[in-house]
Amino acid sequence: MQRTALPILFFAFQMFAQRAATPAFEVATIKPAVPISSDDFRSGKARPGLAVNASQVRIRYWALSNLILKAYGIQLYQLSAPDWTRTESATFDIVAKIPAGGTPEQLPEMLQTLLRDRFKLAAHRENRDSQVYVLMLGKNRPRMKAAPPDTPYKFQMSPRPDGIYHFQLTASSASFVQNMASYVGRPVFDRTGLKGIYEFAMDVSPGDSTAALPQGPEFVSAVEQLGLKLELRKESLQMIVVDHIEKSPTEN
Repeated sequence: MQRTALPILFFAFQMFAQRAATPAFEVATIKPAVPISSDDFRSGKARPGLAVNASQVRIRYWALSNLILKAYGIQLYQLSAPDWTRTESATFDIVAKIPAGGTPEQLPEMLQTLLRDRFKLAAHRENRDSQVYVLMLGKNRPRMKAAPPDTPYKFQMSPRPDGIYHFQLTASSASFVQNMASYVGRPVFDRTGLKGIYEFAMDVSPGDSTAALPQGPEFVSAVEQLGLKLELRKESLQMIVVDHIEKSPTEN
């Protein structure tokens, strides 16, 4: 009888230790997001985002998809989830307390725990072949201006009177491809071999006049102004695949 009980107790202890070791918020309040007015957004009074200090995390107007991206450290193109996770009905305001001994660096793991406990998230990792863009050097030398190593990140896109958008970015080539991915609609990988900080500047046609911003083929063509090129290839991407997630969280 004693021999049978010992393995059971040891297994229970292991499960308890594993659960106790998983970083989690001490307490978290989750509420449907309060809509942000266009005036407040433009003035900067209220914008979607995440703020973290040593004891608290505040998340404003984030969709479930954004929470998953932050929790797993992935880009949107690496997430396979129901479309509704990106909608306003699945957008929340969250205030969470980091426990004593916890650190802001543990935020991704804490968000994973919150998603599992409060939204019943079940997900797995999976490799899938996908069409991606690869950024490479063109036939001529790059036309970007090198910036000092300590130059801060800067991004600006502004429309000109003729409808052309002027795109400016001061960053590394790795940051440049991260920005490009949201406009070309596919993952972008940096294969330029460029090191350091550069000033990227190019003019982009709006293309489809119904689009709010230039996107897709217009950006693919515009990078040639920089002496670079985007080439379409097939590569394996690690995905987070959502198997199950609830639309509403459990009670606070």
